[in-house]
Amino acid sequence: MINNGLGHLAGDRMLQVVANELRGIVADYNAVIGRVGGDEFAILIENSPDVPHYQVLIDQINERLAEPTFIGDTGVAVCVSIGVAKHTGRAQAGLCGRRIPRCGAPRQSASASGKRTTSSRTPNRRNSSH
Repeated sequence: MINNGLGHLAGDRMLQVVANELRGIVADYNAVIGRVGGDEFAILIENSPDVPHYQVLIDQINERLAEPTFIGDTGVAVCVSIGVAKHTGRAQAGLCGRRIPRCGAPRQSASASGKRTTSSRTPNRRNSSH
């Protein structure tokens, strides 16, 4: 919508703003952020005692992105749909490649439910290695 309404430079600027905000939220944790699609980002966070419950992080994301960013004279705020996939087993080679796609179903469910919604998925131990 930003690209169509304000142009591609504005859309690119908003992607940079979102990426920077996400980096700021997880800066204190062992985390990786990546853009995985047009306007989709993935955050992988190592589970440790210092990492808050994912809902706390989701609330921080929603709060930060709800603040308008001014592009020229136009204030732009972002609403997000977030899917969460939690891996509870030991880390394995290739886990990231298998885990990120599993966020798609919860994210799509959250997106269908409306703005600023969340859906999560924790696979059972038997399926967590696929």
